[in-house]
Amino acid sequence: MQLYNQRILKMLTKNRLCLFIFMGFICGAASALQSDFKEMITIDSDKQFADVDNDHVIFTDNVEIHQGTIYIKASKVEVFRENPNKKGQHTKLIAYGTKDNLAVYEQTMDDGERIHAEGITLSYDVSIKEIIVEGNAYVKKQDNTIRSDKVTYDMNKGHMVATVKTGQVRTMLMPDQLEDKDKKKSKENKDQKQMKEPENKGQTKTKK
Repeated sequence: MQLYNQRILKMLTKNRLCLFIFMGFICGAASALQSDFKEMITIDSDKQFADVDNDHVIFTDNVEIHQGTIYIKASKVEVFRENPNKKGQHTKLIAYGTKDNLAVYEQTMDDGERIHAEGITLSYDVSIKEIIVEGNAYVKKQDNTIRSDKVTYDMNKGHMVATVKTGQVRTMLMPDQLEDKDKKKSKENKDQKQMKEPENKGQTKTKK
């Protein structure tokens, strides 16, 4: 088992078109905490099966994953590498839930707010920092929510794309929270401007 765990750690460290493009709507201008991606990934579960030669590990029953502020909970998680012997290989974690017990993903954004997502499957591409939520996909930040068949989240940019096979994407916004976000951004811009003014006043022109 210790050998398996060492291999796991090594592996972890090395229709219809879109109806709604979700870029900075729930997330505002915020993106994921970049410090999270420098943290070690830890996986706890009741059971574990490892195919060491093929770098494929399966965790089952009460699976919990932590990486910095990232938290994933699922009934089953598979960890593997795509294209292990080629350039551009990706380490992936696929978390599985059920309709009655959805897989859960949570993370703190760089604005301090917590994002929460649920779905029947959660695919976390460690290499490119992307989360794909599928099956009864639900995303929430503060009281703003989105429901769709599939949500793709770029953790670097804080961009989301929601798609459905039929029907429409359902999004719910709280206007007061959007206003608070605009006021906060306006205040930050004003503070930055005030900080620059004393520097400019202290500069003197040299006559030739």
